[in-house]
Amino acid sequence: MNMSKKRIVIESVVFSTVICFGYILFMVIQGYILTKNDVPDIINSYNNVEYLQQKVAFGVINRGGGWIYAIGAFILLALTYGTIRWRLKRKL
Repeated sequence: MNMSKKRIVIESVVFSTVICFGYILFMVIQGYILTKNDVPDIINSYNNVEYLQQKVAFGVINRGGGWIYAIGAFILLALTYGTIRWRLKRKL
């Protein structure tokens, strides 16, 4: 592997890492803000849960497998960025 291909691979990994960490940081900040501004309402909480359960379109929501999605997004971002950089460098 020559030096330019190594550079593109390293750039792809760094770019994907920055995007993934930025997304995680955004989720943490959003969760903090939502938690900070939450006002518990014991009297009406049962009505909200019943309403939300009836509004789910196709059954229950499965939130498992988050790490698989994160790894897949990382690989997809790295491959996309690397392919675009490689094609642009090849054209020049």
